[in-house]
Amino acid sequence: MRGMESRAADGRFSPAAVVRAAEADDVVAAVTFAAAGGHSYAGVSTASGTVIIDAQVISGWSGWLTAADRSQWADVSVDADGNGSLDCWTQLICPAGTGDSAAAELTDAIGLRPLTLDTQTLDHMDAVTALAGGSPTSPRASFTNGSDVVTELTSDAIGRILEALTTFSRAGGTGWVQINTLDGAIRDTSPDAAAFPWRSHAALVEWGAYQPISHEVALAWVTAAHRLFAPVSAGAYINYLEPGDALSRYYGGNYSRLAALRRSIDPGARIRTVLT
Repeated sequence: MRGMESRAADGRFSPAAVVRAAEADDVVAAVTFAAAGGHSYAGVSTASGTVIIDAQVISGWSGWLTAADRSQWADVSVDADGNGSLDCWTQLICPAGTGDSAAAELTDAIGLRPLTLDTQTLDHMDAVTALAGGSPTSPRASFTNGSDVVTELTSDAIGRILEALTTFSRAGGTGWVQINTLDGAIRDTSPDAAAFPWRSHAALVEWGAYQPISHEVALAWVTAAHRLFAPVSAGAYINYLEPGDALSRYYGGNYSRLAALRRSIDPGARIRTVLT
């Protein structure tokens, strides 16, 4: 297992150029311009100075995945530090002995050298445990979570992700966005063959914030992120079920068939959760 962080020693990128946003809409415009090839860097301004988030990390990662061997997987995360700044990092999983070459290919696709590389060789269950949160004895952590599914990870979608998280960071939030690709074995099944419908979509976007940020504050941010992301969102992930949502948001066009099946098998709704 290999992890990569793309950030400078002080937690910020060192840009070749800076775009200072006068208002929120400028963030999307700046990232769109950069991702389209107008410039290598996209920037947003904060009350305490200028922080740079390079859209290359997300777009480069997405491009790498389309050509990567099926045995390789990576996600990308962007974290808010609560001071208006953002940190970006990736984690890459690949067969033992292939880490150096896989990391080099991902780095080349992104076009930025990571500040640090942390490499571990783990057996299957240790890798599963690490991805699940650390160790069997790790204390439980409480957090508020939500999600969106995106059909294409366009420059507009990337810009909206960064704008939502930057806004939260400026307000003192220390939440995160994790972007997980929807490829590999997910696409071996057709979208209408099972309840999960997002088998031809690009990525799952997870919004979250750990305590001590209160659930109310985190939920307000996740709700605002949904509103900003709505023009590019196709739906959401059922494992991050959110109060008040219609189940059709999670099952898309498959929901009517799933509901009919449930009525037939469980007419008394004995199998249910507090949210369903």
